[in-house]
Amino acid sequence: MTWAISAMPRGTVLVDKYLQGDEVETDAVTDGETVVIPGVMKHVERAGVHSGDSYAVYPAPGLEQSELDDVIDYTVRIARHLRLRGLVNVQYVLHRGKVYVLEVNPRASRTVPFLSKVTGVPMVDMATRVMLGEKLSDLGWSTGLVPERDLVAVKAPVFSMNKLPAVDSYLGPEMKSTGEAIGIGRNLAAAMRKAFAASGVHIRPGGSVLLTIADADKPEIFPIVSRLVQMGCHLVATEGTARALRAAGFSPRPVAKIGEEGPTARHQHDVEHL
Repeated sequence: MTWAISAMPRGTVLVDKYLQGDEVETDAVTDGETVVIPGVMKHVERAGVHSGDSYAVYPAPGLEQSELDDVIDYTVRIARHLRLRGLVNVQYVLHRGKVYVLEVNPRASRTVPFLSKVTGVPMVDMATRVMLGEKLSDLGWSTGLVPERDLVAVKAPVFSMNKLPAVDSYLGPEMKSTGEAIGIGRNLAAAMRKAFAASGVHIRPGGSVLLTIADADKPEIFPIVSRLVQMGCHLVATEGTARALRAAGFSPRPVAKIGEEGPTARHQHDVEHL
């Protein structure tokens, strides 16, 4: 703190903290007064993975009504307070029952095409009309969340790791995906299966699952691994993860991390696709 203050003696020192929780995202169209929210999405990955690299599910599953109410309320209040005109994207994290604002993007986001398609709300047309001076109320829209459609949709990131072998494939706050795909179904399983296929990820029954888990997260993986084994999956793990799995009674096949000697995680990926 002393160093930061000395570096910016007349400025403000920003201190941020990571909150481990579920990330929720929404896009809205506003004319400064009326705020239309076509839908709310929930990320499969926890907060900390860039939103562009996350799987997003519409409508957001597992939200308490109070949490959804807060997301709607905050989005409306933010859009009005900032006197925005057009599109706005707001990302939240749900941490211990509370809703926190992660970031506000006063622009079109990459989820606008996805949300427009799955909700049927013509967001770009609406935003263009607003920016040309029209009012959303005159166009027949009112403030709040548009009723959810009877479907489940998944936005899936698309990566180019095979074409860029030197790129670090670990996900984090920097976006690494190069595209997106959509899966739509009557339930989450069907939508996720279509999203996987559309993004080039083909799941075969009885295939191998590569596990490389940070030490802080290792205690959480055992119930998930048990389900994978029940589904007939073969376990492949990097050294530290394999050691933890063996201690818990599993029998993974160890592989080296990318860049280390011996059969690596990348070799395993290549073998699986032969």
